[in-house]
Amino acid sequence: MLEHYINMNNESVAPEGDRLIMRRRSFSSSSDFSIEGKDGAVVGRIAGKDSRKPRPFGRFREFEIVDASADVLAYVSKVRVPGARGGYALTRQDGSPLGSIACANSPATVIFIEPADGLPMEFHAENVRHRFDIKSMDSKASVVQGSYRLTGGIEYRLDFPPGVSRDWRVLAIAAALAFDVSRRFGTQFFRKVTGG
Repeated sequence: MLEHYINMNNESVAPEGDRLIMRRRSFSSSSDFSIEGKDGAVVGRIAGKDSRKPRPFGRFREFEIVDASADVLAYVSKVRVPGARGGYALTRQDGSPLGSIACANSPATVIFIEPADGLPMEFHAENVRHRFDIKSMDSKASVVQGSYRLTGGIEYRLDFPPGVSRDWRVLAIAAALAFDVSRRFGTQFFRKVTGG
């Protein structure tokens, strides 16, 4: 049920629900995104940490998710996940674990989200309709619904129900980022070809 995802750290949240939009220029080879609120104001960003590394696609292995004040909400690092196509570990600014993300071997549109505290979730994308849903693996309750656009600038829209905590929103943003990277760079980034 959704109470597992609501305000787990007692921080302030929007009581009426919230919408976040991740935007990236379509011609950009980076995975840097701006994150906007439903009023269009920039509330954060995703920035690649290691773009200066010489190995191919090095910049798609480490990221920072920051808020509008440039405070780090999560460090996102590429890790090997046994039995999965690839994955990420998320840590908070103080070094404590936030969660992990694993991209399923098949189908490519399934991503598993394992919070450090709480119940796991699944990201499912419908490539034909350009929609996705993040659900509790326990109750199948929808935690996030969203859509994505691939022309005229890359855009991921995430719609949260009322009371979803900041940590869960960061995990959902990281799952959308993992989907974007695997969709675009599957043959180079993961061991097998992904869909998209």
